[in-house]
Amino acid sequence: DEGVISSQEFSTCANSGETISGQFQLKYIIKSGYVFGSPIILDASVTAEQLRTILETELNMMGFIRTTRSGNTQCQSKNSWTWSVTFTDSSRVVGNLKTNGDSLHPDGATISHAVSIRELDLLRGSFAIINPVDGRSSREISYNASASLVKDVIETDLSIGVKSVQVENLHFNSHPEFGRRWTIKFSSYTGDWGRDVNVPNLQVDGSQLFGKDAIVWSHVGFEGRGSLGGTFAVSFRGCENSKFISHDSPRDDIVDALVSLESINKVTVSERRVVSNEAGRNGFSWSITFESVNRKTDYGWIIDPAGTSTSGNLEPLEITSHLTGWESGYFVESENGKGEGDIQAQWMTKKMGNDGSDSGAVYVYINSEEIWQKEETIVASDFKSHDHFGASVSINANYLLVGAPSKQVNGIPEQQVLTCAGEATDGTFQILFRGFRSSSIAFDATLPEIQLAVLGTYGDTNNIHATPMLVFATDPNGWDGTSSGFCDGVNDKSFSITFLTPDGGGISTFDERSGDIEAVSIDSTALIGATVHVTELSAGTSAPMGKDLKNSCPTGKQSGSAYLYQRVESCPHCIPTWTQITKFTPLDGLDIPMDAADFGRSVRFASDDDHARRIVVVGSPGFNQESGKVYIFHFVQGLWVLLDSLTDQDWNNDKMVGNRFGASLDANLDTIIVGSPGYSDNRGAVYCFRKSKNGKPYLSSQKILGPVELVTGDNFGHSVSLSGNRAVICAPGKTGPAIHIGNEANIKTQ
Repeated sequence: DEGVISSQEFSTCANSGETISGQFQLKYIIKSGYVFGSPIILDASVTAEQLRTILETELNMMGFIRTTRSGNTQCQSKNSWTWSVTFTDSSRVVGNLKTNGDSLHPDGATISHAVSIRELDLLRGSFAIINPVDGRSSREISYNASASLVKDVIETDLSIGVKSVQVENLHFNSHPEFGRRWTIKFSSYTGDWGRDVNVPNLQVDGSQLFGKDAIVWSHVGFEGRGSLGGTFAVSFRGCENSKFISHDSPRDDIVDALVSLESINKVTVSERRVVSNEAGRNGFSWSITFESVNRKTDYGWIIDPAGTSTSGNLEPLEITSHLTGWESGYFVESENGKGEGDIQAQWMTKKMGNDGSDSGAVYVYINSEEIWQKEETIVASDFKSHDHFGASVSINANYLLVGAPSKQVNGIPEQQVLTCAGEATDGTFQILFRGFRSSSIAFDATLPEIQLAVLGTYGDTNNIHATPMLVFATDPNGWDGTSSGFCDGVNDKSFSITFLTPDGGGISTFDERSGDIEAVSIDSTALIGATVHVTELSAGTSAPMGKDLKNSCPTGKQSGSAYLYQRVESCPHCIPTWTQITKFTPLDGLDIPMDAADFGRSVRFASDDDHARRIVVVGSPGFNQESGKVYIFHFVQGLWVLLDSLTDQDWNNDKMVGNRFGASLDANLDTIIVGSPGYSDNRGAVYCFRKSKNGKPYLSSQKILGPVELVTGDNFGHSVSLSGNRAVICAPGKTGPAIHIGNEANIKTQ
């Protein structure tokens, strides 16, 4: 410590031209006047190293003395020197050297008094304590204050309850000038929002402390972990706050607070749930469903049916917190949708509001006693705006197939694999993602220990967020994750992370593509003997918005779906219901969802009389830049699975795109005809496929190009129908013969 270093200096001198010889004496006198040991006799020519050795031995200061010797430039005699003696730890004893040159030769030779060239610079002065919450500052407290004084200052000046104060000096000699520590145990703190055992982290002002590198600081040894308490208020769409309600309010109190707002008419609130997380934090949560809201206009608040002013996707609630307790806080899980407000990037679990515009519906009518009457209205169980549910339908006895070609399909999740290469002997590594990093992971950590180090609670953590979910898994044929550590073996070990995000609502990847999440990065600089690297197992295709932020790159969201329903009569006199039995997406056809694939634009359900053989045919004319594709599913052992898929590749040697193969179709169990109205600049074509007994289930049979007079825009194959050995093909863009209708003129003259 620089503050406990002191130095003294003395010199010999004689008349000009004379040579100094003989001896001199040194005494070490403690400031109290005590002479430490006998006088030390030294030769007039003693070197710095000799002086250091003799002083360390005689004064019992081994390792605590440094010495120098240099010529005395202020003296013209020979063998005249200046010695400096530095005591590197004067905290042990503080004394002065006293010189005596009576034994120096020749006559007139002298030795100077030892003078201090570096004094001790020990702690002195005072400091103050500050409460950062209310800004109150204490009186100045002496650097050597007693425990009772510090307790009185905190309680009196800062109004914070103190249970006890322990004080100790930081140096072994028990002098406060070398440092002092006060350990304070608090009882409670009463703030604006009530009593809390979690006392504010006090700050200190050491501007009045002096000494070499004098400093005062405070830190928290252990947080006061008081239970959650206090109150909070809610607001919505910028209206005035509700009254403050308890942190553990029952459902009815939450409802009352919400409907008291000018912006809310009706909500449904779940029962209060107790929540906890892996960090040991506990609290309460409520799920709120908005049923009727208002919007503010220049004329006041007016009703906003289904939240249509924001397409049903409502803004999050605003919270004003008067909560108390250890690290108390709150967060609102909501879905905003895009831009800077995209809290999907913050990985919260929530559900986006939707007003259902253009979601679609199907109406089933039955002819009873020569009158067509509505039997049921069917909407998709997961309907959202712009699904276009009902764009195509096919009914066969008690089965109904419905296409929704704009239905959102979330795609497949991102999967990344972390592999440890080499046999580590010690050390740690960290996983980094979007500015967050895991805790240090030991080289021999198991998979559960790795997961614990990576995941953190949203809102107050440096770790990677855990919600909605990151799934950690190992290869069934490789490392099992528990019997050994990740990097402690000879063979390379791997585990995968599946990102079950994003799952809807915004752009949340660095390149503005929603599904293909960037790779995590690894800091393995502290890992000894091994390295950890990352590879992408599968690129995510989940797409919150259907397009990127620039609206230029398809991301695989609105690829379409088809729904299969079955008519069920639970008893002879019961009202029949149409029940969804499955849903088809491009994923079922083993394809990655792509935007505007138009899956479900055309559909057909075909079966034999007893339904022993059943197939579902779904057209996807937007597939692969509108090249188009048709999927065939069949029912096997209680499951609907892919049987075959059809394209025009057997005839499309030029690999033309834009043909919209599958825009229309019809089928029976043996024959499928597919319209391709975009073929050859929208002239159009139709393709025929036949059931095969061997090999590929359906084989290309014929390409029908229609009449020779087809021209651009005729759209031959726009719609098709198949019955027995007849097929009807429509070309709605065809221009027919001109027909002129007029009146015959009878001209008479007089």
